[in-house]
Amino acid sequence: MKFLIVSLLFFNINYAQYQFTYDFQIDDNIKTSVLQVDIENNRSVFKEFIATNRKVTSKFKKEEGLVVSVSATDDEYLKEGNLVIHYTDLLKTRFKVNDPLPEMVWQVTKENRVIESWTCYKAFVNFRGRVWEVWFTPEVPVSYGPWKFYNSPGLIVSAKDNENRFSFTLKEIGQYETFEFPTENKKLKQVDMKTYVENLDDVLNLNSLNISSLYTITSGESQKGLEA
Repeated sequence: MKFLIVSLLFFNINYAQYQFTYDFQIDDNIKTSVLQVDIENNRSVFKEFIATNRKVTSKFKKEEGLVVSVSATDDEYLKEGNLVIHYTDLLKTRFKVNDPLPEMVWQVTKENRVIESWTCYKAFVNFRGRVWEVWFTPEVPVSYGPWKFYNSPGLIVSAKDNENRFSFTLKEIGQYETFEFPTENKKLKQVDMKTYVENLDDVLNLNSLNISSLYTITSGESQKGLEA
């Protein structure tokens, strides 16, 4: 695994303004995402850039079915402790979804390996029924990770779910000058996660199917998305 460290000295100088770039893979699609961490104020923001979406070679058989894309803009996640505020589109409506997270219990193993110059450890976390295998380094004291991960024992270098459908891979490390809060406007519809999923279900008129907030719905075997 190779990733670029933009500033070789910033870890020893300033822990307050981390920026991490990840590849976020969903089945056979991959897109660039960025995590900014504000340690001083105990918050982070994670952004998925839809314009960077590209196809990769799939390692598994893709089921035939209906695929629906409902978001035309970047997804953004503002995290403060266990509270996530998810900004996302549902067709032409921009939603602000409040999602208090359950506690993430990290099961750290003794298995380790060196990635770049850091000693990394394997850990597992069960989040809402999905088990993740994570490699992290305690040498970089960052407890926020990509997507909704929080309270991790160190910087997350890679993470993948037990079905090999979703993964995050660290690609670049640097610093930011300004913490970029998600964009808000007067047309935002503020809801909780349950209400958002109900709205998604109604708009797509697919009440008999399980809804994935990753915006992929298949008419074959039902599969839960990351938001379940």
